[in-house]
Amino acid sequence: MLAPITRYHITGGYGKSLSDYWRFDVALEYAVKASQTYTNPQLPFGSDTVTTVETLALHTMLSREW
Repeated sequence: MLAPITRYHITGGYGKSLSDYWRFDVALEYAVKASQTYTNPQLPFGSDTVTTVETLALHTMLSREW
């Protein structure tokens, strides 16, 4: 069995220069819930097995320009 692939993502971000050299960036990403049902009776987990994936991630970055 493989995990289902999310088809839709919602992402938003913000970046701010702290000085001439430093920058801070942040982003929030949500992968919309996706499910897959497997009906093969020969799978090790039986028939009508369901896998689901949903993700909420926070990305941050602090960078310096040299």
